[in-house]
Amino acid sequence: MVISLIIGNSLGYVSEKVTAAVVKS
Repeated sequence: MVISLIIGNSLGYVSEKVTAAVVKS
């Protein structure tokens, strides 16, 4: 359960960074 929560947070963080990069360019 904890592992899946960490993975979910990591995916959310990565997708946020990707979205920010796309919007910026």
